[in-house]
Amino acid sequence: MDVWLGLNFEFDENFGVHTVKTLHNESIVSESEDFLYEKNFLFTSALTYKSKLDKQTLNWLIGRLGKNR
Repeated sequence: MDVWLGLNFEFDENFGVHTVKTLHNESIVSESEDFLYEKNFLFTSALTYKSKLDKQTLNWLIGRLGKNR
């Protein structure tokens, strides 16, 4: 499992995104924020440094993910 900001993520092979599964035992996020469970995250590098073509591809990918989820 991957950890980011105290959240445990699993990679979803079907959609190519990471999904929040649980809180890490040393999480900075409170237990009351369980609304994050099963939410999807798409990790990418800073958009500032992406070319116009990369941004276009990423925009297309996010649109497809939204339609298929």
